[in-house]
Amino acid sequence: MKKRVKIFETGKYPQGEYPIDRVKKIFGDVKDGVKAIFQHTSKWKQTGKSPVLVGEFGNIQVDEAGKVFADIEFNDKGNGYFEDGILTGISVEIPDDKLTAISVLPVGVKPAVKGAEFEEQSPFFMEAEFEDKTGG
Repeated sequence: MKKRVKIFETGKYPQGEYPIDRVKKIFGDVKDGVKAIFQHTSKWKQTGKSPVLVGEFGNIQVDEAGKVFADIEFNDKGNGYFEDGILTGISVEIPDDKLTAISVLPVGVKPAVKGAEFEEQSPFFMEAEFEDKTGG
């Protein structure tokens, strides 16, 4: 089952300023096939292992307010982690303004983007700015 979640929005972050033009440039041409990985790639590099794939993001769109939404579909491992309450947030990886992966964060790791977190553990995602456009 696919659900729509917020993954990013315009604003000022420790990595820099992200006005709407920059956000549209980063996310505007990306539509499907973005890896959903458990935790950030940098954490995996410390262990010498490859990131664990937990699903895939697609149908990425930037709205007029500069909020970026995407559909997520977990694989079996990701679905199990979510149902067990392990996954609580989302964080994009955009080195050099190129979307390379989207990290699904574990309990205790807060995303930099407000609302890019799962506030209620259930069979579907609920978060502060959740927009269900799938009719379910």
